[in-house]
Amino acid sequence: MAGITNIVGKECVPLMGELNPEIVASALLGETPPEPFGAEIPIPPRPPLFCLGCPHRGVFYVLKKMMKLNVVALGDIGCYTLGGLPPYSSMQTCFCMGASVGNAVGFAKGATEAGSPKAVGVIGDGTFLHSGIPALIDMVCKKSVSTLVICDNSTTAMTGQQENPATGKTISGGVAPRLDLAKLVEAIGVEHVRTVDPYDMKALRKELREAIKHPGPAVVIAQHACLMIPEERRKHREPIQLTAEECTFCKLCYELGCPAIDWSDEKGPIIDDLQCVGCAMCAELCAPGALYAQEATP
Repeated sequence: MAGITNIVGKECVPLMGELNPEIVASALLGETPPEPFGAEIPIPPRPPLFCLGCPHRGVFYVLKKMMKLNVVALGDIGCYTLGGLPPYSSMQTCFCMGASVGNAVGFAKGATEAGSPKAVGVIGDGTFLHSGIPALIDMVCKKSVSTLVICDNSTTAMTGQQENPATGKTISGGVAPRLDLAKLVEAIGVEHVRTVDPYDMKALRKELREAIKHPGPAVVIAQHACLMIPEERRKHREPIQLTAEECTFCKLCYELGCPAIDWSDEKGPIIDDLQCVGCAMCAELCAPGALYAQEATP
């Protein structure tokens, strides 16, 4: 029939592995591209980091400190999986979506000896709604003495910032009923449910300690929108400022792993005004007050 086009695809590319420029060019052009297009380009090493102002940074910084209090964090799949890498190194497992909840239940079940670590599962809001709810029901039914942290950043960041039932929008951006995560968790049967802004690391640390002490299932919802959401990105925050003479060179701010903070052994923290989004997590850690937030200009 006229107008019919033969479509080919898998017969031209491997069924496994990455699609690099050589494979794509060979499939489309039938030949390996000449240099430099087909050459491997050396890239300066750069470890993967949370984005500027990412609320997950506060969660894993606090968990790292709580590891000294005999806490083990069981992870999940999402951008927060970076919490397993330095400088946090505070996530001990990562399996399939939703596994953090079941892993926390299993760990708590096996940790029967006195002094055993307390289990804390960490899951994102999108992953929780996708596959964490049945596992939380199981946690409640088993009366597991374990804690779940739901990192609610108001988007499904792992796969491209799609909306989910907790954002109040449809996949195309239209208005939809907004699922209340706290009420959902309470309806499942969790008695200890707290919501906290992870930018406030002092409050987050307090809520996590109380949740871990609870003699049953406990959920802490770390709620702060992802700064990659356009509406959040447009909110103007002034860069953090430094009073150099107040700095004690303790390096606590640098331990946050924020890309906007560099370190000088002579000057202390160096704040990049072009990158800093003014989240003020570093200022919270600064006991002498050398780092401080400015008021946003209108």
